Amino acid sequence: MKVVIIGSGKVAVFFAKKLSSGGAEVVQVFGRRLEAITGLAASVNAGPINNFDQLDKTADLYLIAVSDDAIAEVASQMPPVNGIVVHTSGAKPLSILNGKFEHSGVIYPLQSINKYTTDQVEVPVLLESNLEEDKTLLSETAQLISPQFQFLNSTERLKLHVSAVVVNNFTNYLYSLTHQFCEEQGVDFKLLMPIIAETGNRLYHFSPEILQTGPAIRKDVGTINQHLSILSSSEELSRVYRLLTDEIIKSSVFSS
Repeated sequence: MKVVIIGSGKVAVFFAKKLSSGGAEVVQVFGRRLEAITGLAASVNAGPINNFDQLDKTADLYLIAVSDDAIAEVASQMPPVNGIVVHTSGAKPLSILNGKFEHSGVIYPLQSINKYTTDQVEVPVLLESNLEEDKTLLSETAQLISPQFQFLNSTERLKLHVSAVVVNNFTNYLYSLTHQFCEEQGVDFKLLMPIIAETGNRLYHFSPEILQTGPAIRKDVGTINQHLSILSSSEELSRVYRLLTDEIIKSSVFSS
């Protein structure tokens, strides 16, 4: 399988290295600035290019790994190719590609991808194909990344994407606020790691609705007021604590 990677960011790096190590031949890496892609291209024995006139038109797969808002523009600038053109976004529909490329699809890694992402991380892959005949190649590509993959339409993928934002990005924001608070108060944030890990592990076995604990679910007003008092030094965390406490108290999710 011959692959062209279009992009130079974290997701492009993830796909280039995963596909290359899985046995695919990454023939080119495209980026606007050669200095941004030279290292990545060299690491997977690919040719770096910064002009679509240089694009290898014999590849099997062209993987657009750029920011969501840039996908349509990049696709519009690409020349016609025989291979399958895919994007990697969870939020953008397949239709932004299939207006130009008949052989088009989506390969979306449902995982937080950054420079700290390890090779051991579990990455469910969500696929979509414009043509039934292209599903085989997309499945083979997904298997180079993860044994866990499935085909979903654009609406289903978007629902999972927004869910991922809530459970990952929003919770990490809470971790960040708490980390800052702990540092300011001189207590060790790392002592919270076991409870963070256990909360995640329990979700493999139980629904979150039955796992909720804490003063808000108990309506323990005395403890809540104590917490708000000690959080008075952190306006942002205090505001978030009050909002989430109020939402938990009145939530129908936890009503019996």
